[in-house]
Amino acid sequence: MNRLAIAGLLGLSLMAESSIAQMWPAAPAYYPAPAGYGPPAPYFPVSPPPLPAYYDHSAYYASPMQSIAASAPVESATLSPAPATIVSEPTVLTESGYTGSTASTRFWVDPEFLLYFMNPLAVRIPLVTTGPAAGILGQPGTAIISSDSVSYDPLTGLRLSAGLLLDASGRFSLVASGFYLPRQSATSAFQSGPDGAPLLARPIIDADTLLPASVTVAAPGFATGTIVLDSTAEIWGAEVGTLARIAQFGGTALGLSVGFRYLDLHERLSISQGTGLLPGNSVAFGGGLVNAPTELFLLDRFDTRNQFYGVNLGAQTTYRYHRFFADLSGKVALGSVQQTLNVFGSTTTRQPGGLASTTLGGGLLALSSNAGRFSNDEFAVVPEIGVRLGVQLTNHMALTFGYNAIYINNVLRPGDQLDPTISLGQVPVSTVFTGFGTQPAPVLNQSDFWVHGVTVGLSVRY
Repeated sequence: MNRLAIAGLLGLSLMAESSIAQMWPAAPAYYPAPAGYGPPAPYFPVSPPPLPAYYDHSAYYASPMQSIAASAPVESATLSPAPATIVSEPTVLTESGYTGSTASTRFWVDPEFLLYFMNPLAVRIPLVTTGPAAGILGQPGTAIISSDSVSYDPLTGLRLSAGLLLDASGRFSLVASGFYLPRQSATSAFQSGPDGAPLLARPIIDADTLLPASVTVAAPGFATGTIVLDSTAEIWGAEVGTLARIAQFGGTALGLSVGFRYLDLHERLSISQGTGLLPGNSVAFGGGLVNAPTELFLLDRFDTRNQFYGVNLGAQTTYRYHRFFADLSGKVALGSVQQTLNVFGSTTTRQPGGLASTTLGGGLLALSSNAGRFSNDEFAVVPEIGVRLGVQLTNHMALTFGYNAIYINNVLRPGDQLDPTISLGQVPVSTVFTGFGTQPAPVLNQSDFWVHGVTVGLSVRY
């Protein structure tokens, strides 16, 4: 009897335990992570940091005294939508400063309009004089009427930059750019009246006596004349390299670049004169004389070209605030500049109407002793700075305003190659012309060059 009672009690106890286990299952060691929360791992421990407020996990920890409704299985709990994830993508640097994310920037093109100014062309010697004493320097009344420098009007040009992202992390880009400032010219002219007044002369130093002298271009009652000083300048350049983002702090990104740079500066200075003899006058030419109404034309031309090749190193910092951004960049190129000087001179006589003409080599400053082509290689440094401010117009386009300056420390410029010491035996209009002489000698005088100005551009990225 007692044994049957004990067996019955054990059976009822097992049945109760089974019912309670079905009503309140034991908490597992791991729970499935709700969709949209946490890392991609499918489970997290029982005692993680508190789950977001939108996830109702009270069903797992319901007390046995709570109602059956409070202990409903977790799969029936209502989950709120997961909050949107804010993604902070790496910044892609561009040369214009218009940054973007790796998702929105794979390549870019930046055309810019340039308004630049270059340093004046220095002229080492006086080129035109006037006065009662044949325009000879040092004589009473002699005045220099030509300038000691040539200034150019503002230069307008174009720069085009482009880049291509090389890796998915947005750190490395291939960049290339080039600019062109078309040929700019500056002209000064000096002309006498029909009677030859005022006197116009070109001052020199006689190499035999080392005393000042002059060649008359126009004089009252002798000849009418004109002297024209014409100079031109043209500059362009290109570079290619790699731009790397090395650091990023919020809206600020820092980058370094390395590459190759080419720069080409081409300048020319021409001095031309024309003399028309008045009736009853004659002038020396080629060891003889020519008479009125013969016209004489002299030309001296000095042409320089500087071609720089070097390694280009740079640093850049960009700051962005909403649609606005600012960029500061600096570069320095180290390399070799190939310097070339071409000197040419000629003297031509012509009869009125162009019926007959004769030309001899040599003018006044460009003669057989210094005419020809001369070249030289020198070490040079080319620093560049740039500042840009911009505003984003659309998802793919921005407007930029900036300032840029380029400097090269070692170039040939035509105004520095003039030598006033002349062997008169080489000058076709000299009374002692023989065709021989040693002065002027070729010179390769070094100078520097800079160009700077403002820029306006568009930056387009995709």
